[in-house]
Amino acid sequence: SLSLVVCLFVPAYVQVKEVIWKHRLLVYGSFDYYATLYSTALDECNESDVHSLSFNGYLAMVRDAKFISKFCPARLLEIIFKAVNVDDDNVREKLGQNALARDEFNKMHRLNRHEFVEALVRVSVVRYVQSKRVPDVSDAVDKCCQVK
Repeated sequence: SLSLVVCLFVPAYVQVKEVIWKHRLLVYGSFDYYATLYSTALDECNESDVHSLSFNGYLAMVRDAKFISKFCPARLLEIIFKAVNVDDDNVREKLGQNALARDEFNKMHRLNRHEFVEALVRVSVVRYVQSKRVPDVSDAVDKCCQVK
């Protein structure tokens, strides 16, 4: 049937998005928990900045989730943090006039929510796809989100 054919050609990013939506309470709950627990930065009202995740919070999360393994060493998890932590100023400099306005909520050395989700996908790829334990990125993300 046509619906079966359409299902076979769903782009990988759509499948990953569906898996993240399926586990949204866990994903966003984890972000909120570790952002709050390890919040050291203060916002303009002198309150804890709980809208971004510090490096220490990220390391605590990957440790508690048992993401560190022979397939995914701690150093690689640190590189993932750095890779997804976008520096708006560098992006604007490279894009010139085509650049979007600076995101005032995208703090340096801290992950915002969408960077956190990207880090989760990258960790899933390293842990399961690159090690050939799971062939599909969406299945790898699903496996990473399984509560142990």
